[in-house]
Amino acid sequence: MLNDVTVKDTFPLPLVEDCLDTLAGSSWFSKLDAKNAYWQIKVKDTDRKKTAFLTKYGLFEHVRIGFGLTNAPATFSRAMNLALWGLPWKTVFLDDILALGHTFREHLDNLRETLERFRHDQKSVYFSNRKSSV
Repeated sequence: MLNDVTVKDTFPLPLVEDCLDTLAGSSWFSKLDAKNAYWQIKVKDTDRKKTAFLTKYGLFEHVRIGFGLTNAPATFSRAMNLALWGLPWKTVFLDDILALGHTFREHLDNLRETLERFRHDQKSVYFSNRKSSV
């Protein structure tokens, strides 16, 4: 029911063509997969009551964005794009981030700066060990 009355967030997903253009000329890639992506974003205190659900154990509210909420993809995409704004060697698609480089050294420098952005912005983004790779 919540999704039916939610004002839809129109934050756009990147165009595949733009993602492919970003990859052009790069020889080294790291794919970072945000683990349980939506759960890494807190729901505003004032909005938690809107996410309430009832079980046989009681009434609960989401503290983190739940999977299945209509604006979860747009909210997470916006957060990732804001955190990595201005880095030309990356592409972001939902919970996947590609850090790129023409040389191995450049790639490592770009990957380091990509990860530093999250630390600098004090964003707690956890990456999946099983789905992230160089």
